[in-house]
Amino acid sequence: MFPVYFALILLEQGVIDTLVGPILPISMTLLYYDQIVRKEGYDLEKMMEDAGLTAAAADGAMENDGEPASVAQNDAEPGMSGANEEISA
Repeated sequence: MFPVYFALILLEQGVIDTLVGPILPISMTLLYYDQIVRKEGYDLEKMMEDAGLTAAAADGAMENDGEPASVAQNDAEPGMSGANEEISA
């Protein structure tokens, strides 16, 4: 009876180790990347704000039959719409 009981304990411990074992390395990796993103400033929303974009502009970026919202609303910078237009200083 002892060898069967011992085998069941080893099997149970193996299953538990297989399921629980990766949790620590995965959590440490996620914490590491979180700290790198915060330290290096790779925050996408922050980068968009620095570039002059907003989340609302990004959500509605493709409006009016596939044209970017800025071109459809004539908010584009002069010379960027592809049309022949005069640039006044």
